[in-house]
Amino acid sequence: MDTKSLVISSLIGLLVVCGISVQARGTSFVVPFSDIPVKLDGIWTQDEWNDSLRIDFQSADGKSSVYVCVKYYPKTSTLYVAYVTFDETYSPDDAFSFRLDMNHDGGGAPRSDDYLFSATRDLHFWISRGTGTDWEGELYPRPCYAGRYSWSTGWSAEMEIPVDIEDRQVLGIAFRQVDFYGTGSSDWVASDYPVGIDRNVPDAWADAVFEQKTSSISLSLSPSTITFGDSSVFAATVSTPRSSGTTSLQKSNDGIVWATFAFGTPSAGRFSSSWKPDRAGAIQIRAIWTGDLVYRNSTSPTYVLTVEKVLSNITASTDSSEVPRNQSVLVTGQISPRISTGTVEVQVSEDGTSWRNISSVVPSSGAYSLLWTPPAGRRFYLRASWSGDENHEGSVSVTLTLDVGKEEARTSMQQASTDIEAAEAEGFWSGEAKQLLEEATTEYSNATVAFNQNDYESATTHAQNAIALTGQARGAESSFRNMIMLGGGILVIVGILAYVAWKRGLPARWEESPVYLEVGDPCAELREKVKKAEKALDNAEADKKRNVDNAPQDRQKEVADAFDKLIDKRRADWLKALAELGECERKKPGPPPVQTPDGTKPKPVPEPPPPQPLPPQPPAKEPQEKPSEVAPLRPQSRRRSNQRPPNGRSLRVHCSRHPSFLNGCDLCGKPRSPQCQGANSLESWTRTLVQTRSALR
Repeated sequence: MDTKSLVISSLIGLLVVCGISVQARGTSFVVPFSDIPVKLDGIWTQDEWNDSLRIDFQSADGKSSVYVCVKYYPKTSTLYVAYVTFDETYSPDDAFSFRLDMNHDGGGAPRSDDYLFSATRDLHFWISRGTGTDWEGELYPRPCYAGRYSWSTGWSAEMEIPVDIEDRQVLGIAFRQVDFYGTGSSDWVASDYPVGIDRNVPDAWADAVFEQKTSSISLSLSPSTITFGDSSVFAATVSTPRSSGTTSLQKSNDGIVWATFAFGTPSAGRFSSSWKPDRAGAIQIRAIWTGDLVYRNSTSPTYVLTVEKVLSNITASTDSSEVPRNQSVLVTGQISPRISTGTVEVQVSEDGTSWRNISSVVPSSGAYSLLWTPPAGRRFYLRASWSGDENHEGSVSVTLTLDVGKEEARTSMQQASTDIEAAEAEGFWSGEAKQLLEEATTEYSNATVAFNQNDYESATTHAQNAIALTGQARGAESSFRNMIMLGGGILVIVGILAYVAWKRGLPARWEESPVYLEVGDPCAELREKVKKAEKALDNAEADKKRNVDNAPQDRQKEVADAFDKLIDKRRADWLKALAELGECERKKPGPPPVQTPDGTKPKPVPEPPPPQPLPPQPPAKEPQEKPSEVAPLRPQSRRRSNQRPPNGRSLRVHCSRHPSFLNGCDLCGKPRSPQCQGANSLESWTRTLVQTRSALR
């Protein structure tokens, strides 16, 4: 390269490569640390000075500028200074000097820690040291070196000064450029930086603050949310692609106390590591780079790693789904994963909604067991709940169904149903027996409701009550039938006595010696039976609606089906009672003679037209013995007996020697009615007794 080209390249390098420019107006500047060394050849290159500080001030002749670049190379503890100026008046004595106050303690004259570094255009280089009043002579051996290059329109120099400088350390610095334009000793001019200072007074020198370069570091988490037991990858990146220093990854629970879980040397500024957290929860993560000789350390922002708890599962089972009352049941289960921390709560509910704890156990390798005695006979719901721990979520088992006393309730209800059906098939006459049987039926209905509501203890109680009431109804019916049998015997005796009296003769008048029997309406009990059957049917339908509405949604159909069976049975009973009543009404005799309230004979009903005369009949044979004459009888004056049957309206049976009775009159007071034709008085009377007794049965 020729001189002209070198000069041009040097000028371009001076104006371009120095990274930071400080004009001469200031008295303080920052000198950066650099990791690029300089070759002392006096020629500036871009790769040597692109990270240095450049200071510009006017040259001594006022025709151009002086350019100074300064940087510190900490790797070898070297201070580099470069100088260039444009000067067309060549003189070998043209000089550049650099003053340095190592301790930055100032003063009015150079001290022993102050140094003067000088270089001339012909590469004469020397170093002087302060004496307290002035500068001493040249030091030998020289502790520093310089390089110089000169061309026709200017010259440049480079210096290296060995010195230990720390980050943010401040030194005093001053520069001077001297230009000789003649041969005389006074033919020269000078330019100082800072401008206008006394170059030999350290107090006036500029403050040079030496600083490491700043850095930054970022951190990424992949993923940022994990489950306990899984790992996450952490990648830290330094802003400058450095391969020095140490990058550390740290964690903290509170953001105050930090612990390193991974570290290493970055490669081109990047460091990554995989880590598995030792607990669940929110963990704060950050990255720290220690920095190096040129760059300061840096700390990344804080990131949060979310470690979710591991989902757990708990099972529960019982040794039986049905147990008798007062018998214990064994509850066992297993937690997954198989850990021995936390607490297992065994819970019970009567409706599957409201739960209460019945016992707490600590699992052993995930297993647990519990022996529990149910307090009542009904359906219970059981489940197990595990509390979890700091790394595992709690869990709840599936719900178990435990029926206590169900079989006992089922057996009692079957027995009650059988007894009631048998009693209803027998047919009861007694009102008391029927009432007891109705109460038994109600108890059975209550047992059905309780059973469908899973209250087996109440169902058992109602069913046993139904069994007891059915037994009482049978006893009452037996007593009633015995009484009826006794009453029938009495009727027979009365009939015999009446017959004997008739044979022996009757008193002169009807009302003086009547013999009559008052018997109840034979259909009265059947009417009562129909009413009760109808009432039982209505009650069953009302019970169905009430219980279906109160039953849980999933059990309403089951409850409705159970009541439909009961309603069908009640309807069949009602229809049967109606049929029996109809048959009774068809077979019972006509009403008794009608009497007015005052006992007088009612007005006669107009007789129908007389029948056609019959053909002549042969005279009737006279009986061997004629009955004694009697006075005309007055049926309207018949007296009533003080004895009445317990139910219904009365049916009067009149027995006397009235000629109409003797000639075949029936009990309705209608002489020679069709049902009485061809019968004598004794046969009609006997038939009436038999019909009355049958009606009572």
